Amino acid sequence: MNITTTVAAVKTTAKSTLSLGFAAWAILTSSACFAGTVLNGSFENNYNDWTTLGLASIETSAFNVNPIEGNNQALIRSADGAVGDDTVANLANFLNIPLSEINAGGRNGFRGSGVKQVIVVDNIGDRLSFSWNFVTSQVPSAAFNDFAFLSISSSSVGGPKSAIFLADTFAAPNPYVGVSFSRQSGYGPTPTEFSFSEAGEYTIGFGVLNANDSSFPSGLLIDNVTLAVPEPTALAGLGLVG
Repeated sequence: MNITTTVAAVKTTAKSTLSLGFAAWAILTSSACFAGTVLNGSFENNYNDWTTLGLASIETSAFNVNPIEGNNQALIRSADGAVGDDTVANLANFLNIPLSEINAGGRNGFRGSGVKQVIVVDNIGDRLSFSWNFVTSQVPSAAFNDFAFLSISSSSVGGPKSAIFLADTFAAPNPYVGVSFSRQSGYGPTPTEFSFSEAGEYTIGFGVLNANDSSFPSGLLIDNVTLAVPEPTALAGLGLVG
């Protein structure tokens, strides 16, 4: 099945994708009814209902970044030459996506971390919504361009398995005052959303990687992960598109 990917990113610094043929196109409407199939999406119960690989912590406003929802936010990060994160090959296996998806577009992930959860998408057009903030200590560099991505992996045989680019070192122009990192992209004014063109069971995940080396760590803050059902008008439009 040939499924077209369109990414609806709310940040002007994150408009490209690493996807090589996954179905995720965004339908933006003014309101939605939440399906509630993402559990603990604001990480108020730490990493309950999520599985992690590598370096994952729960941060509060003491991290010098305010959470979007509630008191907690997730942080996955690469190490600074220390033990704790994992190889890009193990991260690809953990997220159940091809290594080539992560390294698409000439990227060369080296070591990093990830988090994932299995969800059920009930309707065509259901939207995954989340907020993210890329933090880094790496000076923007084409050679050592650390990056973060969203992963979507269908449980169906032959279903899409994709890594969708979120940010890299060039997308973090804002200063960060705190431990380990020096710059950040900042949370966007509205969440990032992706829509599913097929119902079914999916593994959703997030990954962050150092590129080409293990020096100068980078991280991804994640918060307010939800799944929303499109409004009836959006569903009607979706039928016309189909």
